Amino acid sequence: MQTDIRSGELILKPVEESDEQLYMSLFQCSRTMKHVRFLSLTEISSNFNYIVNNSRELYFSIYREDLGKKLGLIGVSLDKKNEKSGELGVLLLPKVSPKGTAKIAMITLITHLFDSTDIDEVRYTVALDNKAAIRSCRSIYVDFSQSEFDSDPQIGCIKKSSWKLY
Repeated sequence: MQTDIRSGELILKPVEESDEQLYMSLFQCSRTMKHVRFLSLTEISSNFNYIVNNSRELYFSIYREDLGKKLGLIGVSLDKKNEKSGELGVLLLPKVSPKGTAKIAMITLITHLFDSTDIDEVRYTVALDNKAAIRSCRSIYVDFSQSEFDSDPQIGCIKKSSWKLY
C-alpha cells in the first residue's frame, strides 16, 4: 500500500477514487493537455479507473498544505518488461500551481522511488515545444542525450546510479 510522501509544504498523496474530479479536470483542460494526446471522456474515465486499481501504476495527487488544495497529479507507470523502470508523468492545473511545483514534485517522487523501491530508472517523454517541462527536467539533470537535439518528443532518463543531486 502506498503512503503519503512529504517534502516541506508539498505532499504527494496516493491517487484514490475521490481524485476522479481532479483527474477529469486535468485531462479536459486544453491548456494542460496542449502537449498530450486528446482523450475522450470514456478514455479518461477508463484510464483513471486503471491507475487507481493497478499496482503497476504509482500515481499521486500533488497537494500543497499551505494552500490547502490539490494542484495536479504525478505518477510513474512501470515498464511491462522491466519492473525496475518506469515512465514519469506530471500534470498541473494551470494558473493555480506556484512556480517550481513540478520540479519539487519530481524530485520528491524520484527520490522516494530510488530510496524505497526496486526502481532504478525513470524515463520522461516531453514534447519539444513544452519548454517549461524541458526546463524542469533539465533542472534536475534529466539526461536527454539519447534524443536528437530537435527530435519530438524528447525522451530523457534518470538512473538511480547517477541520482546524487538530492
